[in-house]
Amino acid sequence: MTTDRLRNIPQGPLRLGKDPDTDPHYPGHGYRRTEFDDGIVFERDVAVELRDGTTIYVDVFRPADSGNYPVLLGWAPFGKHPHVDWDRDFPGADIPPGNSAEAAFEAVDPHVWVPWGYVVVNADPRGIRYSEGIAEFMTLQEGEDEYDLIEWLAVQPWSSGRVATTGVSYFAMSAYRAAELRPPHLTAVVLWEALTDFYRDVKLHGGIPSLTMSHGWMQMTSWSNTAVEDLEAAIREHPLYDDYWQRRVADLTRIEVPMLLVSSWANHGVHTRGTFEAWERISSKQKWLDANGRKEWEYFYSPESVARQRAFLDHFLHDRQTELAEWAPVRLEVRESLHRSSVRWEQEYPLARTEFRPYHLDADSGRLSPQPPSDVATVTYPADTGHALFDLPFDTDTEIVGPAALRLWIEAVGSDDADLFVGLRKFDAEGHEVNFKYIGFSNEGIVALGWLRVSHRELDPERSTPARPYPRHASEQRLYQRGPVYVEVPILDSGTLFEKGSRLQLEIAGHDIVQGAGMFPRHSETRNKGLHVIHTGPQRQSSLLLPIVREGS
Repeated sequence: MTTDRLRNIPQGPLRLGKDPDTDPHYPGHGYRRTEFDDGIVFERDVAVELRDGTTIYVDVFRPADSGNYPVLLGWAPFGKHPHVDWDRDFPGADIPPGNSAEAAFEAVDPHVWVPWGYVVVNADPRGIRYSEGIAEFMTLQEGEDEYDLIEWLAVQPWSSGRVATTGVSYFAMSAYRAAELRPPHLTAVVLWEALTDFYRDVKLHGGIPSLTMSHGWMQMTSWSNTAVEDLEAAIREHPLYDDYWQRRVADLTRIEVPMLLVSSWANHGVHTRGTFEAWERISSKQKWLDANGRKEWEYFYSPESVARQRAFLDHFLHDRQTELAEWAPVRLEVRESLHRSSVRWEQEYPLARTEFRPYHLDADSGRLSPQPPSDVATVTYPADTGHALFDLPFDTDTEIVGPAALRLWIEAVGSDDADLFVGLRKFDAEGHEVNFKYIGFSNEGIVALGWLRVSHRELDPERSTPARPYPRHASEQRLYQRGPVYVEVPILDSGTLFEKGSRLQLEIAGHDIVQGAGMFPRHSETRNKGLHVIHTGPQRQSSLLLPIVREGS
């Protein structure tokens, strides 16, 4: 590779790539053509030249029969070849059986989609594996690169000129940067669990660094013959929301392409916040939302979801009459327990009939009440290991669907900062905790999560609403004086039914509330020491704002 291919060197920390040929799952580099018995032609490592002369490599699966077919593009930095053993790497993911050996991690299965009249293309982006350049993540450069590939795919002899992007997580995230540039031949997008903001969604929850998951992610994305952006190092070098993080956020209002958005109540700490933000901010006139409580990979590969993806894509890429015409804008799943839920169609999200109702914390009784307590009280816990609990019993069936927010008077004793971890739990009428699916591979989830570093409590007045506080993360306001300060903690969207006799429990803690290993949102380094003191009472009204959608049967 000539040196001019490296002239666009990204700003910020870089990580030297790991030799792709040392990856035991890597099939080796070089063009090869294979024809499968089911009538699929597979071309590996097809070279594509981008606008600046950089060459990247893609894998192409297409029908052996001559013709012009729409293209499904997958763009992510993990490697376009299959390299994940689901049972070994993500036990508990519950992937439905049947994926072929050619199905890449988080991508569509070519042996499913090519027989339906599609070309499936997976790319190694700039700087990944043998593709030239230095890998960048969610930048304008990456958007331009994907734009160039979309337009290249549209003019290939086997292409109909219609291209859609699809896939889970980064395969969906990358579509933001391409779609905001409006490539002429981008026809539709399947956005399956797609964070919009690295800082807020996954790297620094509420300003609190999430290093463990970032480390695992960098291990998966560092296979390169050159170098990749080091987002793990960037967490330490850029603890505030500065230009480094801002330039990785697409202008969602510029996105006009038809879009199917899928987000789970189970993906707090990764994709939930961003996907719902995209739903509210994109300018697409044709858009549908699937808000569910499932594990992201299990749901993506399930037969019911594949059928809905096909209905959407067949409509826009094949001009076929499908069930899409019968869809309402929102498909909503409300959880009851780990394996029990109800599904219905709605016209909007958040639901217009939602009543955002405050429930006041009482430090004396440990209860949540519609009325503020008449007496001043405090509850204290060890800042690094303790927690405070507040209960809200329900005397009628109550649906809670949407974002929530905690308004809190908090004091840190023995520290100039405080990291707050907030959780909402469900307990049944017998007092047993009810768990839900979480992330892509856990059954130990709770109703909802929220985070905030108290020194990051300043809100953006233009973006904040009572139900969605929006911290700036632009500066720190340390706690140099004794006494409580007022904070608003955003709690991510959820959809849960609380039956008569059940109760909601608010937990405020100084540590992670949901525990797990591997690629799990964890926060091993906090600023918590000394004591946290929660203040409640008439002058300092701490409250939990809940989205009440329905009461009664």
